[in-house]
Amino acid sequence: MTFDDLPEVASVTDAAFAALHRREDRAPVAADGIPALLIRTRLTADPGGCFVAVSAQDPGRITGALLSVARGTLGWFGPLAVHPGAQRCGVGTRLVAACVDSWRHRGVCLMGLATFPGSAFHRHFYRQAGFRQSCGSIGFRTHLAATSMPDDIQVGGQVPDLGFLYPGLDVSAEAAAARSCGAGLALTAADGMAIVHLEPTVQPPGMGYVPFLAAATRTTFGRLLGAAEHLSRERGRTVLFTRASSSSWPTIDALTERGYQPLGLMTRMKAGENPSYDHTGCYYLDSWL
Repeated sequence: MTFDDLPEVASVTDAAFAALHRREDRAPVAADGIPALLIRTRLTADPGGCFVAVSAQDPGRITGALLSVARGTLGWFGPLAVHPGAQRCGVGTRLVAACVDSWRHRGVCLMGLATFPGSAFHRHFYRQAGFRQSCGSIGFRTHLAATSMPDDIQVGGQVPDLGFLYPGLDVSAEAAAARSCGAGLALTAADGMAIVHLEPTVQPPGMGYVPFLAAATRTTFGRLLGAAEHLSRERGRTVLFTRASSSSWPTIDALTERGYQPLGLMTRMKAGENPSYDHTGCYYLDSWL
């Protein structure tokens, strides 16, 4: 994928998800489709892990697209989209294979994705690609009240070692992409970090969004999340949205204590080494969307 592809990637992705929502009788994720900023931010974070498929008859026409993020030794992909007119022809299979091959050459040890829990087709498709169902991904949100910036949280500081969560985990490229694309900011502490999106990527307008947070202690978790809440409210957002692994009970307990309410559930599927890493005693928010 190149940056010149972005308008057509957005068109194909919107068409694919609109067709899926019609088939599954679901409300769209966003009325205006997948935000263009999400696609640009993913490609900026990992240009070697984003792929397009083209028509054999017309190589100038994109028929499918896959976005992924390699975080050092841990990688995940999404969204994967194939134009309705090219579905069930192997396009999605080839896109996933290209992504997995790229990851293996770059030292990714654990690979994953999030998909719809009620879709037997999607679970079968990803099992055929070598992924196995692992746990749930629970959405959480809170309405923002007046806040202050917590002490000892830096905006844009050096990303700390996150090996306490997964050996070799590195989210510095995502943090840099959020800043350079205008999507959001990185928040850092000595024993944790977070990324907060202040412009719509996954979330609709009016919401802030935390796609990633890792903290070694509950105290740092609360300070990082408090900083994300503060910056979101400063930007005029009224709600903060995030996702947590259903296996991370300390995180779910900490979110509940702060007044976060659960909403949608997704299914996570994984392949590779140490797939149970998120059964952890540390504190971890990670969307995989």
